[in-house]
Amino acid sequence: MDKPELYNGYDELSSYLKEQKNLSYRGFLLLHQDVIVHSSPILDNWNRMDAVWAKRYLKEAKELYPNDFADIREKVKFERDGNGLSAYWKKVINERKKKPLMEATNDIY
Repeated sequence: MDKPELYNGYDELSSYLKEQKNLSYRGFLLLHQDVIVHSSPILDNWNRMDAVWAKRYLKEAKELYPNDFADIREKVKFERDGNGLSAYWKKVINERKKKPLMEATNDIY
């Protein structure tokens, strides 16, 4: 039995981890960018935003694949190393900041 959605984006994360053969944190981020934009808290620091989603990804992966978790954790660490995801998260942050304004504008018309 599936768990109830614990946070916005949980269902997409859980489904990705269950259905993908070759797990990739970066792959999850790219595939579900729209969900991440609309479900993330507004944070100005891309490192913090990345840390939130990496923690969620690893927590669910550990629960689903305890025997493979060490390898998954190392792959996520490699994918997050340096500033490789900086441009991705800056785009997410900018889109997320626009969201409240866009919703308010849509309500007017």
